[in-house]
Amino acid sequence: IKLFGRPPDFVDGHHHIQQLPIIRDVVIDLILQHFSPNLPLIRCCHEPLFHIIKRRIAPVKAASLSHLGKTLKQLALSKGIRVNNGFRGVYNFSSKKSYSAIFERLVTDIQPGTIIMCHPGEVDDELLKQDSLTTQRLSELRFFQSDDFVILLRRKNLAIAKLSTTLDE
Repeated sequence: IKLFGRPPDFVDGHHHIQQLPIIRDVVIDLILQHFSPNLPLIRCCHEPLFHIIKRRIAPVKAASLSHLGKTLKQLALSKGIRVNNGFRGVYNFSSKKSYSAIFERLVTDIQPGTIIMCHPGEVDDELLKQDSLTTQRLSELRFFQSDDFVILLRRKNLAIAKLSTTLDE
């Protein structure tokens, strides 16, 4: 708040930690204590199992995250804290499929207010020392910088938007 001069619009945690028991309670309490009445949205990995199975991309991992997210979603909504309306982006990082093909499946039957988790980025020596998921970051970055990304969005009639504009205020 000191750095930006305003409270955050959005709260999440690395490796989805905000969904874990005990931690989710603390996060909810802190949001209510420090941000009322303008509560930020909290990222939630819950999505109906049908969508996860239909995508056929890392269904066990996606379902596990979704299960943790279901309780967070119920708790947050009961306290008046908004959550996203779906979560996509879980995939097998060692996949032999192109990220373009993976992304197309991620956006199939997508609903407004859905978050797609991605980690595009350049890879350097420092990152190589700290993270094993580097090839995937570069593949994602190249896809998002490509015409294929723009063409896919147009073909699927999708647009990137600020999350708050896709949810009921």
